[in-house]
Amino acid sequence: MKKGVLRIGIAAAVLSVALLGCQSVKPVTVENSILTEQTGLAPNGDKQHSSIDFSLVVANQNALINWKVEMVSKGVSQRQWNGKANNFPTTLTWDGLGTTGAAAPEGTYAGTLTVDYGMGNPVTAQSSNFILDVAPPIGSVTSNPAQFTSNADGVAQPVTISVTGSSAIARMDSWSLDILDKHGKVFRSFDGKGQSSEFTWDGKSTTGEWVTPSQSYIAEATLRDEFGNATQIYSTISVSDLPQPVQRAAAPQTFSITAGSGGFSPKGERASGAMFLALSYGPLESVSSWKVEILDSQKTAQKTFNVIGSA
Repeated sequence: MKKGVLRIGIAAAVLSVALLGCQSVKPVTVENSILTEQTGLAPNGDKQHSSIDFSLVVANQNALINWKVEMVSKGVSQRQWNGKANNFPTTLTWDGLGTTGAAAPEGTYAGTLTVDYGMGNPVTAQSSNFILDVAPPIGSVTSNPAQFTSNADGVAQPVTISVTGSSAIARMDSWSLDILDKHGKVFRSFDGKGQSSEFTWDGKSTTGEWVTPSQSYIAEATLRDEFGNATQIYSTISVSDLPQPVQRAAAPQTFSITAGSGGFSPKGERASGAMFLALSYGPLESVSSWKVEILDSQKTAQKTFNVIGSA
């Protein structure tokens, strides 16, 4: 029995060695692929995002007969390239134009690579989704209040400016705002990130000058999405006139005081116990104050009447 066990053990060891000796490194499998590192393009945006690049790989270049690349959105091919094995490209760039040469519709796309090895059904690979961003953003710029109120020190209070932007398909990236004077020169500038922002403007220029009374300033905002697609929107911020000082009526050139009689006797008869004086000084609104003095023969005031105002 022991000899039998030993033979089995030796056989197992020999088999194990034989199996280990037969092991080898697995071959690397190459698959058909169409790849892009970009998330979108905007033909009307900045140069960096005006097109999208793809890298193409086929599993068996030697067996390849035909190939086709398509830009597809909602199941519809908007742009196609095709050819034989001898002109298969390893890279491809799309500028956002359709097969007819017109701009392709905005939307979410994927690139597809279809290869035919002549062995039945063609094989198709698909890229990650990306965005074709055509329409520029929309938005608004408003101020509250709509105008500055001028005063002797500059303006009575600042205005709050709101900038809002949105895109139908892309994420908003940034905005900038220039305040232009009547000559079109930049008076003050602001900028920020994101879809919307609210900030205050104190009415001063970049160099500290106040806005000019009775003038209007143009708020020119530029809105940009993540692919550099941009639009400009405008609003007007006006400045009120300086408040006018209260204008009093011109003071009369002459005024007079007239006694009601030739004299009076405070201790005499009641009818002559007081003296009435008639004052003439023009329109009431022209008088800010007045004073009447009763003088004796030595020009010494014996009685004084003082009033502030025209009453």
